[in-house]
This record gives sequence, C-alpha cells and structure tokens, in this order.
Amino acid sequence: MDDRTVIEYLVRKYGAELYRYCLYGVGGDRKMAEDVLGEVWLVVVRKAAKLRFGKDIKTYLLRVADNCIKRAKKADAEKRCHERSLEEWAERSGDKLAEYDEYFSDPRGDDELLEALATRFSEEDRSLFVMRFIEKKTYAEISEKTGTPISTVAFRISKMKEYAKTIINKL
Repeated sequence: MDDRTVIEYLVRKYGAELYRYCLYGVGGDRKMAEDVLGEVWLVVVRKAAKLRFGKDIKTYLLRVADNCIKRAKKADAEKRCHERSLEEWAERSGDKLAEYDEYFSDPRGDDELLEALATRFSEEDRSLFVMRFIEKKTYAEISEKTGTPISTVAFRISKMKEYAKTIINKL
C-alpha cells in the first residue's frame, strides 16, 4: 500500500471519531476542532512511512490528536491573553494615545491632509486609517468591525503613523 492509500483509509475509518475527539478536546469550538484535526492529519502524513498497522493505530492517532489539542489550546490562551493585555493597555493609555493621535487629527486645520494621506495606503490600510483618524474609532472598535486582532490593528496603525509623520514633515 502506498502512503496515499494508507491516509485515505485512516481518514475513512477514523476521521469522524477523531473530529469528535478534537471537538470535545477544544470545548466545542468547531473551527478550532477542524484546525486541530488538520494538524493531526499533517503529522500522520509526515510520518506515514513509519506507521505500522495493528491494534495500536487508533491509540497512536488519539495520542497525536491529544498533543495537537494541547498545542492549540495553549496557543489560543496565549493569543487571548495577548489581546486582552493590549485592550487593557489601550484603555489605560487612552489619554496618551489621544495625545499621540492629535498629531494626525486636523494638523493643518482641515481634513484634506488626512484624506490625502489616506490615499497613500493600500485599500485595507486606508480603511483602518480612516476609521482611526477621521471616524475617531478606538482600536477595539476597529478590531471588532474588521475582524482583525487588536494587536494587528495597533501594529498597522503605528506603522501608518510613522509613514504619515515622514510625509507631513516633508510638507
């Protein structure tokens, strides 16, 4: 049997059971369970040549799934902790951020400069720039509206600020 045939057999025989195991292991989050199951199959594909069939194959697959679940839960917890700390930072630093943002809010007495700056960014970045500096939305509001993690929003806006400062200083 070639590797592909082996994998197809394993997916048919154990796929549904492994998915239920992953779903239970991640607390019912279907998207995370699908991601974990994908990781399980990647591990199995990488090690397909070394697999020996016998009564232990199911135990092996469940052990791989268990390890993938643990890694996914740890990564998810770290991500949530990081995003939560950024949200707390944004709340605590609200006044500082507002002062920093004043540099971009109406520096010449009108919004024409902001609109001109916005045209220099990609469409995706432009929408963040407009939401932050023209519509005056918070990082959390932007994150929620775009579905982008707050850390990514904060990073991209900081890079846009740096770029915008260089343009403004040249004027």
